[in-house]
Amino acid sequence: MSNIKPPLSFVGHKGHWASELSEIAAKLPKNITVFDVFGGSGCCSEIIRRARPDLDVVWNDYDNYHARLFNASNTENLRRFFLDKLGDPVKKGAFVPPLSDDERQFVFDTVRSLLAQYGFVDLQTISRWFYLYSQKTYKLMSYTGKLYNRVPISPLRLSACDCWLSDCIRNCVCFSGLDTVFTVNGCTVRPSDFIENQNALFIFDPPYLGTGNNEYGNRDSLHVLRSISECCERLPFLLFGDSSIAFWYEALFRGRRLLKFEKTINNAGMQHKLRAEVLFACLPE
Repeated sequence: MSNIKPPLSFVGHKGHWASELSEIAAKLPKNITVFDVFGGSGCCSEIIRRARPDLDVVWNDYDNYHARLFNASNTENLRRFFLDKLGDPVKKGAFVPPLSDDERQFVFDTVRSLLAQYGFVDLQTISRWFYLYSQKTYKLMSYTGKLYNRVPISPLRLSACDCWLSDCIRNCVCFSGLDTVFTVNGCTVRPSDFIENQNALFIFDPPYLGTGNNEYGNRDSLHVLRSISECCERLPFLLFGDSSIAFWYEALFRGRRLLKFEKTINNAGMQHKLRAEVLFACLPE
C-alpha cells in the first residue's frame, strides 16, 4: 500500500504515508485501541483498519467529514448540474478565464439555495471546482475573489464514499489532553486511562492548516501543542510534523524509544512546492 486517497478531497491528508503506517500497524500488539485524534478525512484510520482489521480504530471526526461522505450523491448531482449550466472546463494547460459576474452569482445563488433546502452542502469539494489555486476551502461563501470553471469531468467515487471508514468507531470531540472523553463500544474512556497498561496508540496530526470547525483556531495553539505533548510523554503515539521542527520533537521526547520516518512530498495544494515531513512513532511494547 504505497498511497491512498480519501474519496473526497481534504487538505493535508496523510495518504502518502500509507506504506509506513501499514508497517507500523503490523507491529502493534493484539487488543490495542487506536485513536486518530485529529482525524480529518480519516486516512490514518482507514490505513490502520485495512492493515489490522482486528483492532478497534477510533476516528475523531472533528471536521464532520462524515457529513461530506453521507451527502456525496448530492454533491455528484451538483457536479453534473454545474457542468450542464457552465459547460466543460478548459483543457489542462490552456488559459483559464474567470467566470463572468453573472456566472459567479449563479454559483453562489445555487449553493445558497441548496443550503436552505438541505441544510448541508459540501463546500470543501465545491470550492475546489471554482478556485484557481488552493484556498481554505471551507470559506467559499465568504470568498470575494474571482471564480473559475474547474468542475471535474470525472464523477465522484460514490462507491468509495460508502465503504470509507465503515468499520471505524466515529467520535466527534474537541481534544483537550489526557482528560479528553472518547466513546468506544458504548464505554467512555480517556487517554489517562491507558497510562498504566499502555494498551492504546494515539495518532496526532495537528490541524496546522486550519479546520472547518473554528474551535481549534479560536484556542491558543500552544495549549493544543501542550496537550499533545503531555500525552506523548506518557502514552504510545504517532506524531506528524514538518521536518524543520523534528529536532524539537527529539529533544522533547528524549529517553523514549522512538522510530523516525522522513519523507519529501510534492504538495499540489501549495502550488507544487516540495515539503519535508517527519513521523515519529513510539509504539506500545
